Amino acid sequence: MTLQKKSFVLGASFVEAFRNALAKKHILLSNAHLSLRGNFFFLEPVIFFRYKRIKGYQKKRGKKNKNTFLKVFCNQLKFFKANQILVKTHNLTKKVSFNTALAFLKHFKRFKNVLFSRRFDLFSDFINLSSLFIKGLLSCAAYLILLKEIFSIILKKKHTQYFLFIHLLLKKLIKGSILGLKFSIAGRLKGKPRANTLKILAGKISCTAQKNHLQYSKIHAFTRYGVFGLKL
Repeated sequence: MTLQKKSFVLGASFVEAFRNALAKKHILLSNAHLSLRGNFFFLEPVIFFRYKRIKGYQKKRGKKNKNTFLKVFCNQLKFFKANQILVKTHNLTKKVSFNTALAFLKHFKRFKNVLFSRRFDLFSDFINLSSLFIKGLLSCAAYLILLKEIFSIILKKKHTQYFLFIHLLLKKLIKGSILGLKFSIAGRLKGKPRANTLKILAGKISCTAQKNHLQYSKIHAFTRYGVFGLKL
């Protein structure tokens, strides 16, 4: 394996490790552009501060925690033999539109006590991230993480209400800059003994035209009823 291939593989693994490190701090990573120029290591992450993170700023800051980000950076710098690292962060939290978020709140307020019972932080993240996703500011992978978290905490008797929630959500999202969305979930839905697949489509998706900008992401949801596969 050449050095270029090693750089590509370890660069992808570094972004994944960086995403997991941010997730522990309640920070969602949407995109991350990684490049190496000479002895300089460039990283441009697009992040979103979740409700738990913002709420944590209001508490005391006297405790010192271990810096997991520094360890990830140092390990990557040793491989690339880079002397310095330059980070340019793009904060999506400041780009949340109040009017768009208010429209999502009015449209999905009825699901607050059904799917988000005792999880106001998750409901707040859903409203803000949906207002970013409808404008094309959030990546498909980051938004699918949110849908997975919503599905992971509900009971099997609420699976039907979750499917209705997704159906209404996709219809709402295609009214923005998104032309079409397709969501599929596979597993033992509604607690049935055999696994099956449910697909929900809204808008138009052309998989043959190369001019269309398509995004695809998949993730696994580990629940008390087994493992489910989600695709968007």
